[in-house]
Amino acid sequence: MAITVKQLTGLNDKELRFVVEYVKDCNARRAAVASGACQPDSAYTYRDKAHVRAAINKLLSEALEAAQIDAEWLIMELVDNHRIARLEGNLSASNSALNTIAKHKFVDAFAADKVQVIDDKEIMSKLIRGRERVAASKTDKVEFF
Repeated sequence: MAITVKQLTGLNDKELRFVVEYVKDCNARRAAVASGACQPDSAYTYRDKAHVRAAINKLLSEALEAAQIDAEWLIMELVDNHRIARLEGNLSASNSALNTIAKHKFVDAFAADKVQVIDDKEIMSKLIRGRERVAASKTDKVEFF
């Protein structure tokens, strides 16, 4: 289903032109110039107005849905890009595709790097400080450190 201008409510003519230009390549500065809506230096502020952002999101969501682009499709395209690049001997492109796949939130191959390892001394120190804060709060005297 295509979105009509009537469905993009709350936009004036300049905002509508800006939104249409912005969704072409998601370049706010270029959209500002092409639409004449605002100066390029204020394009991001203009884009971030709540009703302009809502219209952009609506159009982009519709475009993604129409193209049937989702996370699974994206990952499969990256896998294909990796395989083609590897077959052609382009290791840089192959590694780039693999890196993008690894960072995707559904794959999250680097999750272990995000886990903070805390040693026993630090855990005990935090527990002691927590108990001290609880004890202090019972006496109406609050200490945070």
